[in-house]
Amino acid sequence: MNLFKKSLILGLCFILGVGLLGGCSGTNATADKNLGKDPETMAVALVTDLSRGEYQKAIDNFDYTVEMKKALNKAAYEEIWTQLQTQNGLFIKINGTKIVENGDYLSVRIQSAFEKSNIDLQVTFDGNNIISGFHILEYSGDTASTVVPDNIKEESITFGEDAFLLSGTLTTPTQGENFPCVILVQGLGPQDRNETLGPNAPFRDIAWGLAQQGIASIRYDKRTKTYGDHMGENFTPREETIDDVIHALAYAQKMSQINGNSLFILGHGFGGYLMPKIAEQTPDAAGYIILGGSTSPLEDLMIRQYDYLASLDNTITNDEAEFMSQAKTSWNEVKQLTPDSNETSSQLMGIAKDYWLYLKDYNPIVIMKSVEKPVIILQGEGDYETDMTEFGHWKSALADKTNVTLKSYPGLNHLFIMGNGSKSPEEYEIPGKVSQEVINDLASFIQVNSNAV
Repeated sequence: MNLFKKSLILGLCFILGVGLLGGCSGTNATADKNLGKDPETMAVALVTDLSRGEYQKAIDNFDYTVEMKKALNKAAYEEIWTQLQTQNGLFIKINGTKIVENGDYLSVRIQSAFEKSNIDLQVTFDGNNIISGFHILEYSGDTASTVVPDNIKEESITFGEDAFLLSGTLTTPTQGENFPCVILVQGLGPQDRNETLGPNAPFRDIAWGLAQQGIASIRYDKRTKTYGDHMGENFTPREETIDDVIHALAYAQKMSQINGNSLFILGHGFGGYLMPKIAEQTPDAAGYIILGGSTSPLEDLMIRQYDYLASLDNTITNDEAEFMSQAKTSWNEVKQLTPDSNETSSQLMGIAKDYWLYLKDYNPIVIMKSVEKPVIILQGEGDYETDMTEFGHWKSALADKTNVTLKSYPGLNHLFIMGNGSKSPEEYEIPGKVSQEVINDLASFIQVNSNAV
């Protein structure tokens, strides 16, 4: 298993997004532990046990089919949960449940809020109320739905290499032609094209806001979101992110309504961290945009985030202390990693060896100093994920670069939405929109530099 949210075929019964393929054999003859309990109650109890780190209890207190017993033990549950929190941030709460029936099987989707995203944890029961599957699925809770404004239009597009074709959206003004265009690159993990987080969709906000100012955009579901279950563990940030930016740029250059000489690339979060590397591979781009991008090594940033979140309530619980101890042990393993190392992803902060090795000697500031195309780096001052320390690194290192513009915004969080002042994951559950000031600054940067191309 790797960093990214993927299908967990624990009962050999499910494929992500498809559902039940067939009944699992080997059901227990009795269901003593599950007797008299309804599936919804049991599913909630199971996820609650996992969220508290009570992995052995999650094994002992429920009946599983024979196949599930072969796939699951305390260590397996611990690895699953550790990787879930590496991918999505710390668990926050259960938002609700949803029951899905399929023949003799009944699935309970536990709508779960983590600090970076919402997901469903699906627990499936056979006709005897025995657990026959555990699955990670797209979030089924309510998300913000809005109507495309009349003055812009959206078109579904498909691009990329044959084995990993990606679905995306081209957004343009309804009137005009030869538009400058920006390609939107998400942060870490299997993000969708809107970078949906709870009720918020920052990439959709940016795409629509820019289109209303005469600028087209391309956004798309990441490769790890669409093909995460088929990519194995040996991919790196190049396969996961950079290659598809190159494909998107080439696709945009061939579109009749796009000015092929006015193509910009915007990276958010981890996408911003990778932007110097992306710039090396896309010399034909007209400019580069970094939103909330870090400069520190990924493993250092992750430890800082863990420390910060654990300290929010001014109390470090035993579970939090144990988690931090394990995380710092993994951090040390990452620092010492070599091509000959044998550590698994569970020993490396939930991320596979090849991914870490790709980033081993990466220094975004050093590469960015050699970039001569226009660059703008924007930062929310209320961002706890990529904090102002990271922005300070960019600012001090690039102070003498006349092609680089830097700006920070009071109160904006990592999504560039005005926060409530808490600088916590709870902010992401509050519906909001990307700051109009940010969109105006992006539009100005693109328009000025498009005219110069």
